[in-house]
Amino acid sequence: MRIKVYKSLDKPSSFLGLKGSYIMYTGVGAVIALCLAGYISTLTNGLIGILSFLGLCVIIYLMVLRVQASMTERELKRFLSGKMLPNYIVFHPERLKKYLRERAED
Repeated sequence: MRIKVYKSLDKPSSFLGLKGSYIMYTGVGAVIALCLAGYISTLTNGLIGILSFLGLCVIIYLMVLRVQASMTERELKRFLSGKMLPNYIVFHPERLKKYLRERAED
């Protein structure tokens, strides 16, 4: 029995030097840059809004490339999920007699 195995399945997707989930982070950054540029263009001239959009996109692209060079996708996901965890957990004190009484009844 023969099964075709495609080479590209083992490699992460790549676009303009960005690999895997870093493409999504750049896309989200571009959408945020578009919103900021739209706000800037309403306050000033439209040409300034377009130039600010291009500048912000270049800055975001370079920042994502820098993060990609320093962290793997797994390290980045671990870092981001660690930010959502609390720094401490609060336990309220309870009397041990309560648990000892329940054990004795069993």
